[in-house]
Amino acid sequence: MGNPLPKAFFARPAEVVAPELIGCLLVKRQPTGELLWGVIVETEAYCQSEPACHGHRRRTPSNETLFGEPGRFYVYVSYGIHHCVKAA
Repeated sequence: MGNPLPKAFFARPAEVVAPELIGCLLVKRQPTGELLWGVIVETEAYCQSEPACHGHRRRTPSNETLFGEPGRFYVYVSYGIHHCVKAA
């Protein structure tokens, strides 16, 4: 596996970061040491002023990571079945 992306990678406009994430791996080490991973195959880019952004209307406990420092991920369920990840 490659090196982790630096936080500075995410500290750019969403429309620049999004296409560069395609093909990257998301990796999480479980407490057991097992690795969970997936490949990013699709991206979308929203700024906070766009109504489609989950942080557009207000800051809530569930979207808190969208308001923090760059390089954090916001995970949500779409249509009750798809787990989606947004880089913040």
